[in-house]
Amino acid sequence: SFLIIFGYEVRWAYLANKSNKDMDSQLQQIAQYYMLHGRFLPSLGLFDGKMGLVLFFFHYSRYIQNPLYEEFAGELLDEVFEELSMDFSITWNRGLVGIAWGIIYLHQQKFVEGNLLYVLHDVNEKIMERDIRRIKNLSFGTGLKGILFYVDFCINNGLAVFFDSMYL
Repeated sequence: SFLIIFGYEVRWAYLANKSNKDMDSQLQQIAQYYMLHGRFLPSLGLFDGKMGLVLFFFHYSRYIQNPLYEEFAGELLDEVFEELSMDFSITWNRGLVGIAWGIIYLHQQKFVEGNLLYVLHDVNEKIMERDIRRIKNLSFGTGLKGILFYVDFCINNGLAVFFDSMYL
């Protein structure tokens, strides 16, 4: 089986047979490439855009203990906030749900600080505008499963206040 990470196809069997040095080298190549090209990604999304890179660079910075990558992740996160529009789709992979989940995740992992209720208020209001009873696409990435996962994630992490009682 394989996983595509920002355009890189990574085969699990390949990684399992590689030494830490080889994996570190491959991670370094990915980091260097996206330090140069990451700002030019057209998507802000979690799966193939800047939000996904934000998570990668925060974790990479912690892994190799180099604050340069944390600083870059913070700059990319600022770009996500600057470019974010409430006209974006409400999807997990490229839309508001995935970005909102990423922000909560970063907060939980202590990569960022702040008031989540304030930061995510408009995003969650937009999510609640969507009547989940009428969504026909059941997929995780672009449909109902992704939205329900996000709402359930919020509820299970003490963030049910994001959603009003009519939505829940």
